[in-house]
Amino acid sequence: MAASWEWKSADGWIQYDHKSNKKIAKASKHAKDSVEITLPSGAHYLVDLVNMRQIQKNAPTKTRRVRWNDGSLPRTKTKVGT
Repeated sequence: MAASWEWKSADGWIQYDHKSNKKIAKASKHAKDSVEITLPSGAHYLVDLVNMRQIQKNAPTKTRRVRWNDGSLPRTKTKVGT
């Protein structure tokens, strides 16, 4: 299993799409506090790398946990839609 950024769904941990994963990884590497991403579905999120939360841009009270998985932790799905 490859290392990746993931978000927590009701069913378990799901890997971000490739583009979002790359953007989050770059922000983390450069010690950014947060990064904005747009998922393939068109949904816009702020990923808070300090509090490890994904915040929905059009509904800021809707948040989900995020994590870095070095490949050793179980995941439910490889990406959204699988």
